Amino acid sequence: MASRKLIRMDLDTEVLHKLAMRNIHTAKDLLSRTELELVECADLSFECIRALLRQVSVRICPSSADLLQVMQRRRQLTTFLPTHLAALDDVLRGGIPTQGITEMVGPAGIGKTQWCQMLAVTAAMPRRLNGLEGGVVYIDTESRFSTNRLLQIAACKYGQSEAADRERIAESVMVLSPKTTAELLERLKSMETVIIERRVKLILLDSVAALPRAEYGSGKEAIVQRQEALGQLASTLKALAEAFGIPVVVTNQVTTTGWKQQRGQGDTAEFAFQQSEREAEARAASLANDLDEESAMVSAAAMSESHLTAALGTKWAHCVNTRLVLEDSGLGARTVKVVKSPAARMAALQYAITNKGIELVAVDSLGQRGYGSGDAVTMPIANSRNLTSFTAQP
Repeated sequence: MASRKLIRMDLDTEVLHKLAMRNIHTAKDLLSRTELELVECADLSFECIRALLRQVSVRICPSSADLLQVMQRRRQLTTFLPTHLAALDDVLRGGIPTQGITEMVGPAGIGKTQWCQMLAVTAAMPRRLNGLEGGVVYIDTESRFSTNRLLQIAACKYGQSEAADRERIAESVMVLSPKTTAELLERLKSMETVIIERRVKLILLDSVAALPRAEYGSGKEAIVQRQEALGQLASTLKALAEAFGIPVVVTNQVTTTGWKQQRGQGDTAEFAFQQSEREAEARAASLANDLDEESAMVSAAAMSESHLTAALGTKWAHCVNTRLVLEDSGLGARTVKVVKSPAARMAALQYAITNKGIELVAVDSLGQRGYGSGDAVTMPIANSRNLTSFTAQP
């Protein structure tokens, strides 16, 4: 909320002009200065400055509300972005939720960008076709956005006779391509004007992991800096989602945990912690079952087999409101799993990538498909590649 523009707070025009002349444009710019500094640089009286500080503080301070007020407020806003995939919308109780972050995580080639482009078309669709008829901000950090593919999805949904609607969809999608995490944060912090002017109904970030993983190394200090940047990114995205009642969808990459770290991949600090934890668990199990030390080490190696899991670690996982895991179980079968949600049950749905974007082909309940061990943070993510061959070497 500190990044809110002062010009959006109905302040006196003359005061705004004086502050702008001193490069004070946001609530943070104003509140980070002392009263004396503001009096000197803005040429205003102490009384005016104090009144201004109180007014701005009230505007950005989160207000409390009881449950009835929350319900009434949500009735006035669009609560979900429908995916038009009936079974998935049913599980999610309406579709992609607004006022929060929905993450899609999966290995390369699983279709994360295809999901994003389909959702972009859905958000820009006219209301008569159950769309939101709004603008879309598509943040492409991996240069994978395809204009032709988006128009193909729109054409298949509308038919060849709706050229005007397809053209309007193309005009509604605004594509940004930041090159650094700092640039991405700066663009998001100045997004309010774009959201208002373009009537934005969806923000897509494909992918959230690309820039931080490329910029920060694997040392302890680098990991701390990366986590801090991710925290700021999540906070900014949530502030936009809550302030404007829109959904934010991000894609995330996967990382390999276990003995593959010996091959120079992954996060050293994260691997060392996980490895020592597994060895301790194996030794404890051996003592409980009267096994010898050699058997304990074999058990530890077995527990340390490589597998894929969501990138960016625990802190980012806790910032996500809803997590959808995309998996490739081989032989062309792809599955979307709802593994974290404040409202939806866990479920698994099979899907295929078609000319229309994404289409469901089968539904499997939680009891019929294995979800593997672990929670939404550590859960192994299935891929067609065999990762179990990367085991401990003598």
